[in-house]
Amino acid sequence: MRRVLWDLARTSSSLSRHVPPQGLAYANQRHRLERVCSDVAAARLHSTPARQHSEDHPKSLSSPVPTHLIFGANTDVGKTVLTAGLLQAAATPPESNNDSFSTHYIKPLQCGGSDEGFVLRNASCVTSTKTLFRWETPASPHVAARMENKPVSDEQVMQALHSYLQTIPRKDKYGTVPSKFSSIWIETAGGVLSPSSSSPDNNSTWHSKDSSGSGWVTQGDLYRPLGEKAAVVLVGDGRLGGISVTLCSLEALWRRGYTVAGVLLLRYGEGDYAEDVNQRALQEHITGLAGTDSFHRASPLFQDPERSIVSLPVLPPEPVPLTDWYSSSEVKRTLSSFVHEHLFQHWEGK
Repeated sequence: MRRVLWDLARTSSSLSRHVPPQGLAYANQRHRLERVCSDVAAARLHSTPARQHSEDHPKSLSSPVPTHLIFGANTDVGKTVLTAGLLQAAATPPESNNDSFSTHYIKPLQCGGSDEGFVLRNASCVTSTKTLFRWETPASPHVAARMENKPVSDEQVMQALHSYLQTIPRKDKYGTVPSKFSSIWIETAGGVLSPSSSSPDNNSTWHSKDSSGSGWVTQGDLYRPLGEKAAVVLVGDGRLGGISVTLCSLEALWRRGYTVAGVLLLRYGEGDYAEDVNQRALQEHITGLAGTDSFHRASPLFQDPERSIVSLPVLPPEPVPLTDWYSSSEVKRTLSSFVHEHLFQHWEGK
């Protein structure tokens, strides 16, 4: 990158030397040239190269059912807990509506435990659940795949996801036509830039590889074919230090072309940090960005930060069951409003 900036600066200097000074006109011309060079350098500095895909890789994934991609700002920020809450809220219509909504949960990569099992226990209204690839080792997918000698390539993940998405519109709880409003919720593994599964077939120049040639990409790069077809919900980090982690995750998603629809946070600790410190900081930051020329301002995240960035109460200490937490009026009201008055309104406006 230093080389790019140096070349642009040298080009500007060289060109300006060959333009004879002619008072104000010359000064304006040189200023415009330097500004163009600066803009190009900044664009290159802040751009992320697009990941390539093989010809057999689905270049875009879509479904006639509104699809939500759930990322975490980090591991252990409450992504699965809040995903279950979102599913329950999505399946439960507003009080004025008696129609049933069908909800579908997909976990593409699972390492250790069972997030699908957690969802089934805590979101009883969910219509269907599916884990596509599973490893027993509780580690990052790229490590688990190597340890268990069960490689899974990017292409395998996305083909499996693509195939399963095509079946969902024909399903509901009773195997018949879906209800009035269906929704799909895809939960990723770890953080936005956490590794995906590794495989010797992931052998392109953009893959990160070990000495044996087993390559992987980040979660954010893996799901790029979903692009603007899915609305991203980011589960931010509500802990001390979580503001920076959450903003870094937002930047990583934006640079990869995702449409971020909203941010959810769990409150942690006591006192001020059990009150919405991180939520307020994120709302202030997004409100400030909305006044700039950033192309991200068209995202649903910027339309009303009071609705799009919300926090939920502190979780009870383990091993206390989460039944009372999920059934509390604050949790139910907050998640219902976030889903029905914000996320679903985004889809209806598309």
